[in-house]
Formats: sequence, C-alpha cells, structure tokens
Amino acid sequence: MFRRLKEKLSNLKEGFNNLTRAKKIIVVGIIFLNLVGIIFLAVLTYSFLKPAKPVSSEAKNTPVSTEEQKNVPNPLNGVLYTKSEARVWQERIPLAVIIENLASKDVRPQSGLSKADVVYEALAESDITRLMGIYLSNSTELGPVRSLREYYLDWLMESGAAVAFWNSNQCVKNTAASLLGAKNLDQAEGGASAYWRVSDRPNPHNGYSSTDKLWELARSRGVNSLPNIESWQFKEEASPSARPATGKVNVNFTGVNSYSVEWSYDSSANEYKRSNGGAVHTDKINGEQLKTKNVVVEFVKGGAMSYNCGPGVNNRVFETVGEGRVLIFRDGQAVEGTWKKPSRAGRTKFFDKGGQEITLNRGPIWVEVVPVGAGVSYQ
Repeated sequence: MFRRLKEKLSNLKEGFNNLTRAKKIIVVGIIFLNLVGIIFLAVLTYSFLKPAKPVSSEAKNTPVSTEEQKNVPNPLNGVLYTKSEARVWQERIPLAVIIENLASKDVRPQSGLSKADVVYEALAESDITRLMGIYLSNSTELGPVRSLREYYLDWLMESGAAVAFWNSNQCVKNTAASLLGAKNLDQAEGGASAYWRVSDRPNPHNGYSSTDKLWELARSRGVNSLPNIESWQFKEEASPSARPATGKVNVNFTGVNSYSVEWSYDSSANEYKRSNGGAVHTDKINGEQLKTKNVVVEFVKGGAMSYNCGPGVNNRVFETVGEGRVLIFRDGQAVEGTWKKPSRAGRTKFFDKGGQEITLNRGPIWVEVVPVGAGVSYQ
C-alpha cells in the first residue's frame, strides 16, 4: 500500500517537474486557493456551531442609570429635577422673604422675584400690597426687604420655611419668635450678618439680602434642613391645541390702580405675564417680566385695620384659617372652587365644585390673597 502511494507521489513529482514554469505557477495557485477555501469554511462552520456565551444574572439585573432623568419634584411647585440637581435644594430650608411693593421707582423693580418658587401677595397698609417670595430651588439677591405682617406667618408655616424680614412692630416680632424660634431670621434680632443696605435707593427702601446669606445664617443656627412639606397636586400641562389663544386676569385689591395687577396669558409658553399698576413688572436683576404657570386668587374675610396688638399697633387682620372662594388660572382656563385651611400651620388646599383637589401646573405659583368683594375679572 505504501509502495503504491510512494509510486504515485513519485509520478506526480515527475509530472510536475516536466511542466513549464507557467503551468507550475497555475497548479500551485489552484492548490493554494483550495487550501484557503477549506480553512475559511472550517472557521465559518465553527462560529455558527459555537454555543452563545450566557449573560450572567449580575449583568441582567444591573439597573440602568437614572441620574440624568428629571424625576425628582420640588415639593413647593412640582418642577422636576435630576437627582444631582435636587441634592442641592434637598439640603436646605425654604426661605420666606418679605419684599416691598410700594408703587415707586425707589422700590420697583424689585430683585429676585423671578427666582421664587411661590409668591404670595396681600394688602399691607392703606392700598399698598406686600409680597412674600418662597425660595428653595434658586439662589438670588433679594430686595427691598421690609417688615413682616402677622398673616404671612400662617402661609409660610405651611412649607416649614424660615422667615426673613427687616424689623417689624413688636407684636409681630414676638409672634414670629414664638412660632418659629431659630427659623426667625429677623435682621433686627441677630440676623444682621445676612443683610445690607444698597447705595442706589433711599432708606428705608434699600434693605437687601440674598438666599445664600440667609441659608448660611440658618445653617449657623442649626435649622438649614429640608422639612417635611405637604405638596400641592400637579399635572401635565394642556397640549397647545387645547389652550386658548389669549386671556387676561385682572386683580384689583382696593380699586387703586397703582396696585392693580394684570396677568396676560401667553398661549405658546403656557404662562401668565405680570403687569402692576399699568406697567410691565420686571425683575431688576435680569430685566425679565415676571411670569408664572399658575395664578391662584384666594378670597378671604377681613382685611380691615385693627389694633389687635394693643394701642398704637394698627395691623390688617385676615381670616386665613377656614375656607372661602378660590379662582385658579392655568392653561388659559379658570377653575372655580373652595380653599380650605384646617389650622394656622396646616396646608391650604384647593377643591373644585365636585370636591376634588385642583391640580396645578409644574412651575412658579403666584397666590393673590384678596378681601372678599375685591374686583377680580378674567377673560
């Protein structure tokens, strides 16, 4: 057998040697191509037949990172933040800052109102309104900072906020100290380090502060932490096709035009833009017109001046606890219902005529607190 094989190989060798050079090249090329084809076919077959590498249970159970998803709501106005963004405001207390609103170039435009999460507006003395911005998510300069009125305490306690103001009558100061303790950041009662006076406005309209200085003051007192806040209910905004083209909300506290408020609805942005006393109301810091996603109009009993703190201390008195009529504007629509506040520190909630809590849009909220009978109209 081996002899025959040897003879065949010898004959092949002799035949190959007798070929011309060109024919030898052709034969070698054919053999080479056949070998390459065989190797390629073997590799391809192996790759198809090789079993797939199993996925480990650890890999299957590894969660997808949600760090950059905006799914953490601000408890004050429902705006969504990423976890890393939310960690900033989750480590500090809300600040309720009393901002002056006298109809004067010495006061308007104010600083920092565009950065507030929630703003309350109510009458102070005479026909003059005063503002209280509540700040959690944004840092800003603030002013002019003025004196506190007692009824603002009832609204700020709903969010567990610290209060910042520049002095007040002794009756209100005593009440704030009693109710808030270390969270009472009165400039005149140990809070001077967080306040200063600016040179471009006359006294007393030149008192200023900043959220950063106030948070530092709260930190030094051991109260700069986020309290447990009962949030309002929020919803997704109406689609563009469901929004009206235009709309207005007019709030006239006492009939004096210099303090009347107009909110003009912008359908494309789905927000309301503020004018005060017939002029566009802006923020001094950025020049932007003040705007909001929600306008809440609370009708409350009272509002008359009263010497409730004794002779010489004449304050307005509002019935903030109980219930009353409310108008809520969002998505260019008006919803009428009832506000209810169970206690001085209890959360004010808003219910429609069917008894369901009214949902708000995520974003800034302005609460206009007006006496029963005040002129409020809308279209």
